[in-house]
This record gives sequence, structure tokens and C-alpha cells, in this order.
Amino acid sequence: EDIAPVGMLFDETPVFSYRYKGDDTPMIGLIAQDVELRRPDAVAEFGGYKAVDYSKATENARNVGMLRLAA
Repeated sequence: EDIAPVGMLFDETPVFSYRYKGDDTPMIGLIAQDVELRRPDAVAEFGGYKAVDYSKATENARNVGMLRLAA
């Protein structure tokens, strides 16, 4: 719920703020369906819910970021 874009990673993967249904705690992260388009191996499904493996999902962004920082 309350999904709103807040920025993007170095590889242009969008980052969102959101809340889980029934929970008032604000979260920031990646949307599994967006990650799945770029890195299907970084998304798994558990009990009908998709989950992001952030180490895989952000690997390209870290590599691009390192190259940008070194330039």
C-alpha cells in the first residue's frame, strides 16, 4: 500500500517507499515485479508472495556505481 517512487539505483532500477497491508511501518526497497524483469533469478516466491534477494538484485547497480565513483 501507499507505493511511491523515491529514486533509483545506479543501474536505474526504481526504488519505492511502501507499506505492507495491515502494517503502518513505512518501508523502502525494490518491487519484486520490477526486479523480475531485469533479474528473474533475484526473485523467489513463498506462499504466493514474491521476495527479492537484494544481493542479486543490486549486483549490477553496485558494479555500475563503483565504475561511476572511480571515474
